[in-house]
Amino acid sequence: MSQPFSAGNGGIAGFDLGTVVETLNQGLVVCDRNQTITLINAAARHLLGLGTGELGAGDLAAAGLTEAVSIYLPGDRTPLPSDQLPLVRGLAGETLGDLELAIVHPGGDRYLVLVNSHPLLDNCGQTLGAVMGLYDITQRYQAETVLRASNHGLRTQAQQRMEDLQAVNLQLQQTEATLRLFYDLPFLGMAIIAADTQTWVRFNNRLCDMLGYSRDDMQQLIWTDLTHPDDRPLVLDQVAQLSASTVDSSMLETRFLRQDGLIIYTSLEIRVILRDDGSPDCFVTTIQDITERKLAETALIESETRFRATFEQAAVGIAHVAPDGMLLWLNPALSKILGYPHYELIGELFQETIHPDDRADDQRYLDEMLQGQRQSYTWQQRYFCQDGRLIWANLTVSLVRNPRQQPQYFIVVLQDITLAKQAETTLQQYARRLRGLHDMDRAILTNFEPQDIAQSALQLLSHLLSCSQGIVALFDQDMQLGEILADTNLQGQAPTTLFPHRLVLPLEAFVLAQSHHSTSVIRVQSPQQLPSPPAILQRLTATPIQSVMAIPLVVNGDVIGEITLTSPSPAHFSDDHEEIAQEVANHLAIALQNARLFEQVKRDRARLHALSSQLLEAQETERRFLAHELHDEVGQALTAVKLNLHRLDRIVDNTRASDPLQDCLSIVDGALQQVRNLSLDLRPSMLDDLGLVPALRWYINRHADRTGLQETLVCDPPPERLPAATETACFRIVQEALTNIARHAQAHTVTIALGQTDHTLHLSIQDDGVGFNLEAIGRAKTEGTSLGLLGMEERSLLIGGQLTITSAPGEGTQISLRVPMRAEGRVSGRLG
Repeated sequence: MSQPFSAGNGGIAGFDLGTVVETLNQGLVVCDRNQTITLINAAARHLLGLGTGELGAGDLAAAGLTEAVSIYLPGDRTPLPSDQLPLVRGLAGETLGDLELAIVHPGGDRYLVLVNSHPLLDNCGQTLGAVMGLYDITQRYQAETVLRASNHGLRTQAQQRMEDLQAVNLQLQQTEATLRLFYDLPFLGMAIIAADTQTWVRFNNRLCDMLGYSRDDMQQLIWTDLTHPDDRPLVLDQVAQLSASTVDSSMLETRFLRQDGLIIYTSLEIRVILRDDGSPDCFVTTIQDITERKLAETALIESETRFRATFEQAAVGIAHVAPDGMLLWLNPALSKILGYPHYELIGELFQETIHPDDRADDQRYLDEMLQGQRQSYTWQQRYFCQDGRLIWANLTVSLVRNPRQQPQYFIVVLQDITLAKQAETTLQQYARRLRGLHDMDRAILTNFEPQDIAQSALQLLSHLLSCSQGIVALFDQDMQLGEILADTNLQGQAPTTLFPHRLVLPLEAFVLAQSHHSTSVIRVQSPQQLPSPPAILQRLTATPIQSVMAIPLVVNGDVIGEITLTSPSPAHFSDDHEEIAQEVANHLAIALQNARLFEQVKRDRARLHALSSQLLEAQETERRFLAHELHDEVGQALTAVKLNLHRLDRIVDNTRASDPLQDCLSIVDGALQQVRNLSLDLRPSMLDDLGLVPALRWYINRHADRTGLQETLVCDPPPERLPAATETACFRIVQEALTNIARHAQAHTVTIALGQTDHTLHLSIQDDGVGFNLEAIGRAKTEGTSLGLLGMEERSLLIGGQLTITSAPGEGTQISLRVPMRAEGRVSGRLG
């Protein structure tokens, strides 16, 4: 608790506390329990419009404070009733802190004050009166208003400044208890400092709380120990001026060091009290903690600095535009994007820079925002720069409204995307070109006819290059002729052709003949520029041709043809057109060359097929002839030898000759059997006489007897009599398959199935042998080392069948043959 204050306390004689109260900048009003004003200083009289003269005790009641002025709550137009005055509410026991009031004088002067009040209680807790402090914050409020306005409404005002009201002692006539209550008001830190020793004369508890020291610790320090080192020279300078009577009071903001090391910001008021001889007796200081306000102001300034730096240094254009379209403010980036100086754009209509075709949509979006239908919008539009350039920009617009929700201004963010748009256009062109090439490649893959491929390429070029007419020609250098594979004419309402189908003309009729079949693209503005206009251009159309481009079709360095495109527009074909045409021509040249090769392969395969068929037919004819010769000639000769040997055996009665004769008979019998077997292997006669099924049954039984395999023939239902070529092919496939099974399969059972369903002949040979790797067999066939399988496949192809082999190591093998049968190829009747 603070000590009672007296004139001799602290060594200061005749100290007049009333003078201190009277000279304070803060207004102070004290009343007793009867609402009688017992103390009101000059600052309070000034703020309340009561004149400058001193009022005697009891001259004024608390309710009379509103007689000369009108007191309002900010934002309220109704004057505050006298019973709601903070002083009167203090008598009712209320404690008010930082209440903001507006005081309006009859002459129009207006003051904004912070008011603090609380009751004065005796030791028993009974109300003795009330005290009210008035702190004039008019100038500060005006400064803060200017600060808020300079921030363009983008930052809110820092919190209301801390109450800076100084509490002073009651007049000297009041009791010591009343004086102590006044000095220990909790609003401000207060201290009295001796002018000569700079030591504390007196300080209140609020100052100890602000600095974090106990009263005992504070007594051991002087005030300069607590001042921040950087602020100490300024404070000492102010004290020196007060000591020299240059000024009688001083206000400044300074920093103090708390005991815990923290720094607090304060508003410091120093007033000098002089002795009778004019020398300084002491300094009366009031200290208000403004740390929160100071930090808020610092944060506000930093935020404003960051915002301004962001706005000024942003890479995108930013502007504030009034609702009527006038440019209020813009950053350097927007000036650079549009190419205008900053001063030429301020105050101008922003829509004047927008491309006319985009203004209607932009205005529609703005109107929707003004009507509250949308808060923002983003889209892309075009702008004119000062130098006439047209740019594309990505535009984002949002609307700022005031507290009454009225439109205030638009925030416009504009980013130059011209390069991106150009890249997008280029990509679209390339995408269209790739789609066209893809369609052309599909046409190449699905069509092997040269004229279809050429027509597809010509249509693609007509679409990509917007040319009216064109042809594709294929050259025969040996014959010095050119064949028109495709042509198109887009000058009418529907595409038409210009030349008869696959017209053949001399090579000199074509454009490239003018340059001796150059491998480079030829572009001319008019056919008359050529040494002698080729006949092909004269025959295109009667419409004047202003632009011609001829693209050679080159394969392996040889010109195999040309693409000729025309247009009625001068200088129609550009470098980009040439690049596109060359790319299409490269694809087309390869496709036409491949089509040529494909036709040649088809012809060669047809010849090979015919030769193979003739070879097999000749082979079967030769087999049939050899079989007949062996059976009819060699067999009969051996039979005659056998008969003669039997006859000789009966004639000769000599035991010594009997054994050689028997041996000869055995040799002849073996030779006869070999001749019969060889004859049957070469061509079983029953295949020609009885058909496929009997021949297979005979051969399978005979093969099973030779190899020991369990072989079964299944015919369900038995097929009709088949064409001779089909029966021969089926028999030889079964014969080759059984031979391979006996040699390699290590099988125990073999099943041969033959049947006919839905005009299709089905033949399968399946064994339970060791199987084989199909990939290895495929490579063997390719290398020509598996002649048996090649022979089976060749025979199946010659009769229009499809041979399928299914096998895997350890899983046996199945050979399947499917042969479509025509009605005219069948022989009626069933063979069994």
